Amino acid sequence: MENNLIDSQSPFEQENKSTKINSFFPKYGLFAGLAMTISFMFFVITDLQYEQWTGYITSLFGFAVTLVGVKQFRKEVSPIEYLSFGQGFKIGFLIYMMGGIISMAFYFFYAYFIDPTFMDGLLEFTKEKMGTKGLSAEQIKASMEFTKKIFQPQWMALMSLIFNLIFAAIFGLITGLVWKKEQ
Repeated sequence: MENNLIDSQSPFEQENKSTKINSFFPKYGLFAGLAMTISFMFFVITDLQYEQWTGYITSLFGFAVTLVGVKQFRKEVSPIEYLSFGQGFKIGFLIYMMGGIISMAFYFFYAYFIDPTFMDGLLEFTKEKMGTKGLSAEQIKASMEFTKKIFQPQWMALMSLIFNLIFAAIFGLITGLVWKKEQ
C-alpha cells in the first residue's frame, strides 16, 4: 500500500504535467500542420491533388509527427519517461487536431485565393470518376447537383473539422497506447 502512495503523482505533479502538455503541444501541432501542408503542396505540384488517397497520405504525415511529438513529450516531462495512456491520448489528440486545423486553413486559403479554380477542378475530377464507374448521365447529373451543394465552404469546413476530430481521436488512441509507460 505504501508503494502505491509513494509512486502515485501528487496533485502538483499532475497539474505540472497538464501545464507542460498545454505549453508543449503547439510546437508539434505546428510541425504536424506544416507536414500536412507540405505534403498537400507536393500533390498539387505532381497534379495528384484530386485523388482521394492523397488525403490519407497527408494524414499519415500528421500522424508521424504526432507519434514523434508524444514520444518527445514523454522524454521531456518525466525523467524516467512515465506517461499514462490518458496523457498520451491527450497530447496526441491535441497535436493532430492543431495540425489538422492548420492544414485545413491552408487548404481553404489555397482553394479560394491561390487557385480559385481548384474547386471547379475537383468537381470535374469527381464527375469523371463517376463516369468511369458506369453511372448514367442522369445519375451523374443528380450526384453532381448534390456534390456542388456539399462543396460549399461552410460544409467543407464542417466536414474537415469532423474528419480531423475523428482522425485526432484515432491517432490520439494509437499514440497513447504506443507510448504509454506506467510507473
